Amino acid sequence: MLTRFCLYGFLKNQQYFEPVFYLILLHEKGLSYTMLGALVGFGGICVNILEVPSGALADLYGRKKCMIISFSSYILSFLLYSFVSIVWMLFVAMFLFSIGEAFRTGTHKAMIFDWLRSQGRLKEKTRIYGFTRSWSKIGSSVSAVIGLVFMLSWRAYNPNAEYSHIFLLCILPYFIGIINFLGYPKELGRELKNVSLIDIVQHLFLTLKDAVKIPELKRLFIESMSFEGIFKTIKDYIQPIANQMVLGIPIFLAFTDKDQKTTIVVYSIYFVLSIFASFASRYSYIISKKSGGEDSGCRVIWWTTLVLFCAMAPLLYFELYIFAIVTFICFHMLQNFWRPMLLSRFDAHSKPETSATILSLESQAKSLFTVLAAPLIGFMIDHGPGVFHGASFCSLCIYCFFPKGPGGVQRPSG
Repeated sequence: MLTRFCLYGFLKNQQYFEPVFYLILLHEKGLSYTMLGALVGFGGICVNILEVPSGALADLYGRKKCMIISFSSYILSFLLYSFVSIVWMLFVAMFLFSIGEAFRTGTHKAMIFDWLRSQGRLKEKTRIYGFTRSWSKIGSSVSAVIGLVFMLSWRAYNPNAEYSHIFLLCILPYFIGIINFLGYPKELGRELKNVSLIDIVQHLFLTLKDAVKIPELKRLFIESMSFEGIFKTIKDYIQPIANQMVLGIPIFLAFTDKDQKTTIVVYSIYFVLSIFASFASRYSYIISKKSGGEDSGCRVIWWTTLVLFCAMAPLLYFELYIFAIVTFICFHMLQNFWRPMLLSRFDAHSKPETSATILSLESQAKSLFTVLAAPLIGFMIDHGPGVFHGASFCSLCIYCFFPKGPGGVQRPSG
């Protein structure tokens, strides 16, 4: 099963468009930064609406079925992104992509933790989840190489070709992913018979009640919303930063096409990000051990991240783009050290029968931040100081909010 879990992560990250997604929307689809922010915010709203019901469906109706629905919805969104340029159709594509995100996020993690529980290996959850996540990042690095080869060869073959056709490449690995899910054992699917709408609503209500009543869970939700929300909101703004950077790199003087320069730089950055992220995910458990536990490890990562945010703003202001990107890579690594520890903490405070719903709630929390922040940050880029100035301010406010510092959840004794 560990092989199948890793294969899922590898295939899920075959999103060859990711390093140039914002650039395609800005340059080929004709969106402004404000409209781009609105589209991303709309996606966050959709995920928020669908996230928790999808987790309840996964817990009761069947986790394997929900994963198949997720990948099927992704495929439909890829088709739309490839062929449409009308703004309202792009919102439809984002809606389908959000269905894929909502039905996937907490469901597969719950399946991994269920399998570890059945194997008596729950103490290894940070290490095992970090290992499977590292294969997701290896998938991202392979995706960056394939995407770069396609982008360069596609434009060389047809100078007027649109880069948006790269979305079509993603369909095959996602179809293979559906075949992979069909081989998951039935017990991991948790399929219950005669599940009614009342059962789903009741299950959802009880899980939400736990999330609000249990102090440890409530604090973890706030922590996830802030850290992951900031990361999710700003992570793809590396694309326009790289677009500015290529103008001053002598090695690219041989390339007359700026799009070609940008493509090489952006895909190279994503390749490096993925390699470092794979390393960070795989060895996250070492940070946990050295720091005295997941809570302490997360606290160390929070403080380090704040320092990086404070450094990023002046680097961008003085247009030191190379140093800004190096700082961004460090931030990306820290997020991948942090993520396995966070999910391990969530599992420690969750009931097995509600874990998919709890992890869907966690994903919803960070999406809620994205809904609020994405349009604002898009507006700030168009009319204000920029993305990382706002992120630095948000991080500082969050640190002030936590009296013990983020990562300060104390496990109950006994």
